[in-house]
Amino acid sequence: MSSAIAANPLLGPELQSAQSGDVLVTVVDAPFVVLPKIFEKAAGFPVDFLQNNRNSIELANVLENDGVLVKFLVDKDIEQLLGRFGIRHEITNLLSSGVERVAELESQTLSLVIRQSGNLVFANQFHCQGVTDAVYHILNVYKQLSLDVDTPLEVCSTKELSDMLANYVNVSLSFNINS
Repeated sequence: MSSAIAANPLLGPELQSAQSGDVLVTVVDAPFVVLPKIFEKAAGFPVDFLQNNRNSIELANVLENDGVLVKFLVDKDIEQLLGRFGIRHEITNLLSSGVERVAELESQTLSLVIRQSGNLVFANQFHCQGVTDAVYHILNVYKQLSLDVDTPLEVCSTKELSDMLANYVNVSLSFNINS
């Protein structure tokens, strides 16, 4: 992976020039679990349901304002790549990004994070057979939380999902994958 990125004329120079400063890497497709902040002190607390494998490392972010600990998995290659370039970095996930509303659909997993006035009110992941399932889950959460459909939802997914959601909610396509 690192050789492919380093050889890429668009990404390689960006990473090499980032050595002079800090980089915040937000991983959008990482499995995560939200725990009460008290678990931060629990050494070796097992998070087996994240289905960690030898190619992943478990990281954690404390969201002080929300009083929660977010544990998530990241591919080891990401950490190794940043280290190879000597980049000072911090890896976070969707919950730590501070975005008010974000939905990400990747590999049949929908991650949905909702904040209101900066406070975390919803964070979950759903198994989806396709885009229609993802739209169903998102609209169900909007209904259950009585969310305003005019507040933008950032979509990190396919154009198909953002186009279908646009029929129901204000969509801001922030990252388009698998177009």
